[in-house]
Amino acid sequence: MHPAISQHKSAISSICERFHIKRLEVFGSAARAIDFNPASSDADFLVEFDGDAHQGLNGFFDAKTALENTLGRSVDLIEVGSVKNPFVLAAINAHKEAVYAASYRDHHSIVLLAPTALRIPAKQIPGVHLALHIGQFVG
Repeated sequence: MHPAISQHKSAISSICERFHIKRLEVFGSAARAIDFNPASSDADFLVEFDGDAHQGLNGFFDAKTALENTLGRSVDLIEVGSVKNPFVLAAINAHKEAVYAASYRDHHSIVLLAPTALRIPAKQIPGVHLALHIGQFVG
């Protein structure tokens, strides 16, 4: 990743959090760095938005504009899954590099296994017997 991108990682992380971006990866010349021209090159990013956040088109373009303002250059923002051409996808995947990955707890995916299904007495799993008795999840 070219320093023109990496030096802004903290600001990029803030943008990703504000616009509910789950993952952001740089690709193209900004990822390869050797053919990146700091004076004229744009920055290409693959973006994956949090599925629960419904930002819509305005959120997409607001995130793009925020990245452009931070980096001081044009940004191409491509949603993960939108590239269908296998040759283009292979070229992107060959040099992409993660810039941001969300590190939050997914409170929508709590899995609770009953001790009886595991054939383990509840007293051997601290906290679980309480959760089973009162019917609440222990996080």
